[in-house]
Formats: sequence, structure tokens, C-alpha cells
Amino acid sequence: MSEVLNIRDEIRGLVEAAEDGSVELPKHLADHVWYVKYESTNPLLSDTQHGALWSEQVTASDRMGITEDDGCIIDFSGNRRGEVAITEDGNVLTGVDADSREDATGRALPRYAAFDFRCSSITKTDGPELRQRLQDSADNKVKESQKDLLGVLADTFKDMKSGSAANKAPEEDARSYLQGLDPLQRKAMIEMAEDEIQESGESKPKKQAK
Repeated sequence: MSEVLNIRDEIRGLVEAAEDGSVELPKHLADHVWYVKYESTNPLLSDTQHGALWSEQVTASDRMGITEDDGCIIDFSGNRRGEVAITEDGNVLTGVDADSREDATGRALPRYAAFDFRCSSITKTDGPELRQRLQDSADNKVKESQKDLLGVLADTFKDMKSGSAANKAPEEDARSYLQGLDPLQRKAMIEMAEDEIQESGESKPKKQAK
């Protein structure tokens, strides 16, 4: 178990230190078997037959300690090790052991192709930075929408007041009103303000070309 943790720490260190692009793996990491899969050799039980090589691509791996936030594309290559048998209680037997068990019990055991999966490549991308830029853009859009909404509400409160009796600025009334709404009501108000601002912009007469 400690060996696996050390390998995970080593992988994480390589990923964190690497620039965008291919992450170079030393031989002992490239040769490490991260997981094993079994594929039934009976075509009635399995609709796939991968032959000698089974390839998989993922963006996160708990085994390697890599998450989607690391922005990596991980390629695994599963090399066919040979044929095995799996008993009802989950024990994996080699072909020789399976033959001996079948001779002793008189019962056939289902056969599977065993694939040992190794990491063939890790490519580091700018995924996390891109997600952060998208999030910042979305946050800025929300702030702009709230600013537009304050303007619409301020105009509304201004129309409701008589100029000489106004003790607070319309913007303060608008902020107080928004703070009293629950999040869903505030979101609905922002969307209504966006629609109103868009409609008013489209309804403005265009200047005639001279």
C-alpha cells in the first residue's frame, strides 16, 4: 500500500511541476500496472473483443491521484496478459489451475482475457485556467446585470417619489429593495431587467444614413 502511495505522490509531483504538454514518465512509472480488467471470451456474454490491446482515455484517475482540476488527459494501454478463469467466489485462476479445478469438480469455469493497464501518456492542458476564465466572465456578467438592474429600479423609485420629499437617493432605495429579496427573486428580477434593457435598446430609432 505504501508503494502505491509513493507512486501516486511521484505522479502528482510530475504533473504539478510540468508545463502544458506531454508529461514525461520515468520507466518505473510507465511499467507500473494501475489496474486489471477482464473480458469474457464468450461472445454471447461480451459484445466487445479487444484483441491484444485495450486502450482507454480519461481526464481523472483516483488510482493516480489526478483530478479533473489538474487539467490532464490520461491514456491507458491494456496489454492482454493471457486467459484466466474466475470462480463463483471471485478467485482468479490461471489456465493451468482452472484446468485442474475443472478436472476435480467436473464443472466448467468461465474464461476471460486478462488485460494489465499501464499509463502510456499524460498530457497536461490549460483546462483549469480556461474554466477559471469562464467563471470570471460569468461573475462579471452577473455584476453587470445587477448594476443594470439597480439602474432600472432606481428610475422606478425616482418616479414614485416627489422630488422635494425624497430623503434617500433612488439608488439606495434600489439596493435596500434588492437586499430584502431571496436569491430566487433576485435572479428573476435580474433576468427581467436584462430583457427590459435589451428591448429598450432594440426599440431606439436608428439614425438615417445621409
